[in-house]
Amino acid sequence: MPRGLAQAWDRRRLCDETLKLLAVHGEQIRRHLITDVVPFEEGATVMTELAQRRRSTIQAVFAM
Repeated sequence: MPRGLAQAWDRRRLCDETLKLLAVHGEQIRRHLITDVVPFEEGATVMTELAQRRRSTIQAVFAM
């Protein structure tokens, strides 16, 4: 958020609005911005592959 609005957006408000956004648009966000959903147990492998440039991703999410 712009620095000038920081006082109007405390952590609680930001969290609440983020959850509302995800409730309404979560599927579109998932479809267009998250390129990899992998089991949590594979997280270290994914991070290693990214660091070694053997994997390309926009956003990775670790499923639990």
